Amino acid sequence: MEQIKFEDIENSNYLNLLPGRTAYIDECGNFGFNFENKEVSGLGGSSLYYIVCAVIVKDKDIPALEIETNKIHNNNGFQTGELKSSLIGNNNKRRTKILTEFLTLDFSLVILIANKQKFYGESPLSNYKESFIKYLHQKLYDEMYATYPKLKIVEDEYGSSAFQIGYRKYVCANRPQLNLFNEYDFDYVNSKYSLIVQIADIIAGSVMQYLLDNKAPNVIKIFQSKIRGLVDFPSTYPSF
Repeated sequence: MEQIKFEDIENSNYLNLLPGRTAYIDECGNFGFNFENKEVSGLGGSSLYYIVCAVIVKDKDIPALEIETNKIHNNNGFQTGELKSSLIGNNNKRRTKILTEFLTLDFSLVILIANKQKFYGESPLSNYKESFIKYLHQKLYDEMYATYPKLKIVEDEYGSSAFQIGYRKYVCANRPQLNLFNEYDFDYVNSKYSLIVQIADIIAGSVMQYLLDNKAPNVIKIFQSKIRGLVDFPSTYPSF
């Protein structure tokens, strides 16, 4: 039987003192590599980029964040629908207003930006959709767990239920095993039932919008004080 070291107990005690946090994740972009039919504002064709955004919140702050996000939702003309980047489109003034209001909320960010043009033709990721999605999400998770060892993940539903089940198994098998140093849980949610996932949708979509149109608000600059990790694949941005 393996003995527990004194350092293990100390680390376990340290982990118990950390506040519980939840990461709400959504993505913008798609798998395709037909760049001749370029995506514009997330509509049609193959996206040039694939963006994943994690909005990370202390568990005790989730109710207050949902209340404040609901106010932003109601005050910005979304009526009964979701907060969605695709509904903002190229209205940069409206997008800037919403992002500025998000700045007042209490959350942190980990963002992945994959430039699909840069690894297309040189990587097996361009051949298999599930491998593409799994690999990029795993890079995001590695970044999150390096910063937040005690973390629950809530992700917007993606694809068929069979894909979700297989993807969840992959994530659980490839991230750090549950032990004295790491605590985590994992679940999917329909974005229409989660205002915080909708924040992730707006931010991921806004990153895409800026990359396609430099007249759009620069999300990385706006949220620099909130970004705890930026995964750039292949690397372009300086490390955070």
